[in-house]
Amino acid sequence: MRRSRRIVALLVVAASATVIGLVGVSQLVWQPEESFNFVLPTAESHPQTLTVTCPEVSVDPFRLEGQGARGGAWNSHDTELLTPAPGKVAIEATPSQPLSQLSAVVALGQGGGELRGLSFLPCMSDRDEHWFASGATTIGEDVVLYLANSGTNASVVTVETLKGLTSNSELVGSVTVPAGEYVTLLPARWFPDEAHLVMRVRADGPGVSAWLHSSALSGERPLGSAWGASTQPTTHAVFPGFSGVNRSTLRVASVTEEETKVTLFLTSEEGTRPVDAGEIRLDPSSTLDIDVADIEGNATALQLVSDQPVVAQVMRNDAGSPWNGTQDTWEARSILSPASPLTTVSVPGMKDLETLVRNQLSASPLRPGAVDTEFGVQDISVRVVIVHAQSPSSSEDAEPTTVTLDGTDYVVKPGGSAIIDCPQMRNELEASAPIYATLLVTAQTPYGPLYATVPLGAEGIPPLSQPLWATN
Repeated sequence: MRRSRRIVALLVVAASATVIGLVGVSQLVWQPEESFNFVLPTAESHPQTLTVTCPEVSVDPFRLEGQGARGGAWNSHDTELLTPAPGKVAIEATPSQPLSQLSAVVALGQGGGELRGLSFLPCMSDRDEHWFASGATTIGEDVVLYLANSGTNASVVTVETLKGLTSNSELVGSVTVPAGEYVTLLPARWFPDEAHLVMRVRADGPGVSAWLHSSALSGERPLGSAWGASTQPTTHAVFPGFSGVNRSTLRVASVTEEETKVTLFLTSEEGTRPVDAGEIRLDPSSTLDIDVADIEGNATALQLVSDQPVVAQVMRNDAGSPWNGTQDTWEARSILSPASPLTTVSVPGMKDLETLVRNQLSASPLRPGAVDTEFGVQDISVRVVIVHAQSPSSSEDAEPTTVTLDGTDYVVKPGGSAIIDCPQMRNELEASAPIYATLLVTAQTPYGPLYATVPLGAEGIPPLSQPLWATN
């Protein structure tokens, strides 16, 4: 039911950092007449090692003990692609070259067969908690959890559904992930017949990294296959790369004991506006699937704002060509996780991304299926989606941001977005104010297009420099 494999190599960012701080003298007491604020200089940390963990293989839910399909990886510090994808790679600082932010992505996909799909996953640093709001364990649906431990000690991992958080812990599973290994498992063994699956993954010790795979069949007809990265509770979720012209579902889970109010906003190049659905109310510890299909033709991002922390992910579904001469169609799916704000990040070049996609989709299918079908890939396109997300109430007072990529400046209005063709070679993206950035990959296959999105930047790694501020 589970599989554990020694990690061959890992993109790993661990922070043994020295931070220069300020020490106050407690003996001095001063009571100002008025409150005041002041900005202190930026404090920088200089870690000796940066570590991110990456998923190595795509697996078949029917045969977890079988051989998986190896992925391919790109990272911002190596000049060559990493094929097959590593699990663990440590990047060391040198006296003449301190470490900068590490960005890494892994391509996993199948060009045909019952697991036809394409995904790009962000590598992440191990942490003690992960959340997922995607997939189902009902008939025809399969979910796989991929847990990787890059540490030197084993980690005991507990998996709970949202129902299990408010019950007597009947809906709880546990597994041990050995040091330097990964484990794949089927949550359905613990949580069968969950149509609106929401899971919390908790790990002791230094933690683990976690990803989720969702696939489905209707009889022999594939309904899509996709990987998704974990997420965290938030009151503001931004999904760059969202398109309102396909069949998409936003799953929102309230993770507190308070009633939660949620408002949705659509972002385009012109700005941000609220979705007509109005304010949505969630009961404590409840889940809601919201149909966000065909709500806006030119949308480039979906935003969620709530008054209590929620967990949210989007499942996108796209119809392809006719299935086996019938009225039904091939289906594709992809999972969108919220992006994190950034001001600078390395962007993979189109040449590298195309190589990764072709290697994945041109390989023999992991699970061909009962019907003999073609596999492979034709045209590939990649765009960078930029979102200058602002609170709708503050957009009028905010300033535009300038985004520089491949030597070209793009001015993005507050609450607006921009879609930029991916440069041919790797580049640094820089923004004058925090933005959200995502790669949107489109691959044409014999049975219709496959779509994949991946937020840029490494999940779970704090900025290496940040201004300090103080208030009396």
